[in-house]
Amino acid sequence: MRNLLVLVLLAVTPCVFAQDYCKQIKKEMPDPTSFNYYAPYDTVGVPFVKISRKYSNDPDNGFDVFAMSFQFVSNLGAFYDKNPSGQGENDSKKFVVEFDDKTKFEEETVISYDLMNEEQWVVRTVFLSMEGENLKTFSTKKMSKLTLAGVEKKITADTANAYQKYIECLKEVKK
Repeated sequence: MRNLLVLVLLAVTPCVFAQDYCKQIKKEMPDPTSFNYYAPYDTVGVPFVKISRKYSNDPDNGFDVFAMSFQFVSNLGAFYDKNPSGQGENDSKKFVVEFDDKTKFEEETVISYDLMNEEQWVVRTVFLSMEGENLKTFSTKKMSKLTLAGVEKKITADTANAYQKYIECLKEVKK
């Protein structure tokens, strides 16, 4: 009887704790033809990774933007150098994503913007389109580490799994 109870618990436990990542996706409709979908992200601090898909089925102004944004917080020196005319952006813009299988995604030119504060801290946001090879890579691999201009951010296995699942969910959004 005891063995039967253990077998039942082993079979039921994974079902109880399984998550439906697609149900966690938030949906907004700014108008009847526009749809915005967002994976959950930290709203208290600086969001580390945001995954979103926005589209419109308006026949005159249709669009589909599926992207990830990554935010790095660092001191001014990581992204800017002092020069005779003040501060200048340095050349270290290489963005690297390392996956749990030790392969890497590397991008030399990234679309980014910076927010600075008086304490000499910078929040640099990098945007990455989720289409073609990017979509295939990020929906099938789990991220383990992000690097931009020498600033590294590690990603836990659970978080990496969630990001991968959110991408899969957003990939399947019905238009």
